[in-house]
Amino acid sequence: MLRPLSRSPSLRFRSLSLLVLATLLGVALPLGVVAAEKKVAQRCITVLYPNKPGITFDFDYYLKKHKTLIERLYGKGIKKLELRRGVSTQDGSPVPYVAVINIYIGSQKVFDAAAAKYTQTLIDDVKNFTNCMPVIQNDEVVE
Repeated sequence: MLRPLSRSPSLRFRSLSLLVLATLLGVALPLGVVAAEKKVAQRCITVLYPNKPGITFDFDYYLKKHKTLIERLYGKGIKKLELRRGVSTQDGSPVPYVAVINIYIGSQKVFDAAAAKYTQTLIDDVKNFTNCMPVIQNDEVVE
């Protein structure tokens, strides 16, 4: 148990050291204070399908087949999957991406195990909904 700070400099230092140690270990802190938990950053895979002349993207197939395949194969490895269709830009030029997909990682361990097994299966299915290969980026969600 931690004691109040002593008037002796050496005992005061020892008491502070115990408080710091208790805080780091998250044990028996005074007045119900708990040690801060280290938050692990949310990971996200961003998949970008470029909008170039002649590019096609079948949103219905993606939603009904490909997304379902991803969710079945990856299970708890995926927390959330978003599909967005490029609509417009502020200056009226063509959108740079016909489709953008964000895949939020649930369990990194489960996701990595599924990726090792099923990445080729997903790549093989791409030809069923688009005629281009995407740019894939691994992200860390900041907020």
